[in-house]
Amino acid sequence: MDRTLGVLAHRGGLIAERPELTVGVLRAVSRPTGLELELVARRPLDRRSAGERQADIRAGRRGPAPAPRRLLPPYDEGRHRTGDFPAAEPDAETGRIVAGPEVLSRNDVAVVVLTRLTEVGGALSFELGCVATIGITHDLTTVEGATVAVVQDGEAVRVQPCTAGAGGGDDFFESLADYTVARPDGDVLPLLISWAAANLPEVCVDIPLTAT
Repeated sequence: MDRTLGVLAHRGGLIAERPELTVGVLRAVSRPTGLELELVARRPLDRRSAGERQADIRAGRRGPAPAPRRLLPPYDEGRHRTGDFPAAEPDAETGRIVAGPEVLSRNDVAVVVLTRLTEVGGALSFELGCVATIGITHDLTTVEGATVAVVQDGEAVRVQPCTAGAGGGDDFFESLADYTVARPDGDVLPLLISWAAANLPEVCVDIPLTAT
């Protein structure tokens, strides 16, 4: 449960930006056990053949520009209305954190935690952690973590994770999932959070967005 305890120590940003490599701080959180620092390094995707790479190396040319990342099309599981995926997942390390770690929902055996909320241009990228002291079924294709929806004009718009992973056993479960949504007009991100597998009912949480 150490993931639920912490204070934002740095709002993130790029450390180095070069054509062949970019490095950025995704988040820095001060916890009772020490400073947790998450870094992201990206290299451009090289689609050249082996012969082309050797020719470029001999000629002193740099590699190709980074290729855009594309997400899978959305699908509907029958809960709320499912929102559209963004055209591309933003590089969170290029933005600024606008909300610190926060417990969003919990009961005696489970907790849902906002571990990071970053503003990147007109989008918000955030990560949710789900921890339970009970076993919850999961595999490579299904991660039974929290269900997330954004409240827009009185309507709950379901958000699908961009990436997600889970682990655990008979008496423990932990998952992390990343989401991307459009930044609301105001200074609050209203979320509906539920976790049926851990008996956490739906709650509405307003997350203040601090100035960058």
